[in-house]
Amino acid sequence: MRITRQKSFLSETTAVERSLRWYLLLWLGIIYLWTVSRFTVMSYQGGPCDQCTPVVVTNTSFSPSLLAGFTFLLCLLGLLVFLSMSGKSKRVLSWVSLLVQGWLVLLIGLFPDQQHVYMALSLYLALVLEALAMLRRARAVMLITLYYAGLFCLDLLSSLFLSKTGLGKPAGVLFSNTLWFEPLLGMSANYLSLFLFAGGYIFLYMQQFRAHAQLASAHRELLTSAAQIQELTVIMERQRMARELHDTLVQNLAGLIRQLDVASSLLGQKRIERAEKIIQESSASARGALVEARCAIGGLRANLPTPAELRPLVQEEIERFTLATGIVCQVQLAPLALTPAELCEHVLRAVSEGLTNIARHAQARQSWVRVSTHKGSLVVEIGDDGIGFTPSVVMQGGHYGLLGLRERMRLAHGQLEIRSKPGQGTALLLSLPLSQAEGERAS
Repeated sequence: MRITRQKSFLSETTAVERSLRWYLLLWLGIIYLWTVSRFTVMSYQGGPCDQCTPVVVTNTSFSPSLLAGFTFLLCLLGLLVFLSMSGKSKRVLSWVSLLVQGWLVLLIGLFPDQQHVYMALSLYLALVLEALAMLRRARAVMLITLYYAGLFCLDLLSSLFLSKTGLGKPAGVLFSNTLWFEPLLGMSANYLSLFLFAGGYIFLYMQQFRAHAQLASAHRELLTSAAQIQELTVIMERQRMARELHDTLVQNLAGLIRQLDVASSLLGQKRIERAEKIIQESSASARGALVEARCAIGGLRANLPTPAELRPLVQEEIERFTLATGIVCQVQLAPLALTPAELCEHVLRAVSEGLTNIARHAQARQSWVRVSTHKGSLVVEIGDDGIGFTPSVVMQGGHYGLLGLRERMRLAHGQLEIRSKPGQGTALLLSLPLSQAEGERAS
């Protein structure tokens, strides 16, 4: 959902920038048409108005070469605006483009007509809008605005110098003997830039208003997601505690029960020394189980097995299993040294769970724990030649051990496969990735 909203926001922002780009190009087009209309004006010559004849009088302060130069500069300015607002230019290129556009407007304002000063002001206001849309930082926009203000002052000084030296045409000459609407045309041009700037500013303000509304909506969604994450965290912590209690307290208690049953049987057979040894081991196991249970309940199990400790710990589990049940167990543990540190606890708990299930349910005479590697994965097989079962029973309630194994494999990006048939024994195959990249691909 978050990715979809980000894509929607980016598409809306692109649409707004595209609209503003065409708005600025329309602005330049209006300025160009207004300027061209001043090259040739309609004037009246003669007596009273009902007898005067309209005569076309060409503005002599302009020449075809000046018109061509003005057209070239304005087209170049429009091209830079189009490219800058396309959203494909880098930040440095955007700054260069804005600086070059300012100098183009300065050249346009130097044409021999004081009305071009007003036109330059209009163009500078358009460039300020462009900077607001492109830079989006108050300090950067302020700097570029001061830069344009300096260029406009230079335009004013240049126009004043041209007027004093006679190179430019004084104000008012262009409007002598003109039609009644000709002065209004000049006044409207002066105010047109302000109206266009106000329209563009309102446009950008509405864009920011929509952006703030979208930000508020995203904030509400973020709060909802945070609440959901908190709820899922509580659920996962409960599952973790249930798994830890099963893998520590429950299994240790089950082992103690088996050892005490064996000791009771040995006492009935008058094998006192053997029974005492098992009882002593049971007492030590009970103390260890108590420590593990306290750590699991407090969530403070910091003493996790390391790759160097994993094989001795697995061997210890197997010896405890053999001593308590009398079931022969074949082992192949050499590849355990390759186990990643973050997976050592999962492997140890999986072996312990598999041996516990064999002792409680399998009625087996032989068992095995084999570790191998295959295609970048560590494969742990825990099997027996017991009575077997139908694998679908693991989906029924009460089989918390196998459910815990599935959860561990999911957390480790591994896979659990149960092979069993009634009367043909059981094998648990756990496949764990030896690297994080393999695990992410597997998941």
